[in-house]
Amino acid sequence: MVVRRSRRKALDARAARRTERRTYIASVLDGDEHVLAAGRDPAAVTGTRMILAWTLMRPPRTGEWTGDSVRFDEIISWRRGQTHDERPVVAMTHPEHRRMGRVPAHRFLWFRWESAEAPVPHRSTRFTFVSSRDPLYAAVVDGLRRAGTPEGEPFREQPPGTRAHRIARSRGVLTRRRRGWVRYRAGRRGWVRLAYRS
Repeated sequence: MVVRRSRRKALDARAARRTERRTYIASVLDGDEHVLAAGRDPAAVTGTRMILAWTLMRPPRTGEWTGDSVRFDEIISWRRGQTHDERPVVAMTHPEHRRMGRVPAHRFLWFRWESAEAPVPHRSTRFTFVSSRDPLYAAVVDGLRRAGTPEGEPFREQPPGTRAHRIARSRGVLTRRRRGWVRYRAGRRGWVRLAYRS
């Protein structure tokens, strides 16, 4: 029962967050603008721009919604790509935009480690989409094409190293003992005992 209540609580919090995001997007739209597609990142696409929205995490403005918008006509260049799991990516370069983001609270870390939020300059923006059939992806690509922005060479992102190097540390051996299971994994100095279950 506790799991169901906590799951319900999380679903309600997510629904409230989505409602707050929609309200924020509606507040930044111009009078004649309407949303062509909405999603997670960018939060919305209109006929002339892409709207980004996020909440601030540091006091005194914790939970406050903020955002930025990138107009299609100010994009200098853009490229389409794919992640290693074949999700589409759009990478754009544009004039400098200052967006609220995390920065160190102190220039020199003498006695305290803290974070703050301040405007951070960005000259590029990158969006990852769920699939090439995503309406948000189609709206972004269509807007960039309508603006006549030059498209660069396509790219593909790969994780560093080879697959063998990436999974080398994730292998493990499960052996049966007299009173239960012991799990081992390969370490630098031989097999390392991870867990024991009876």
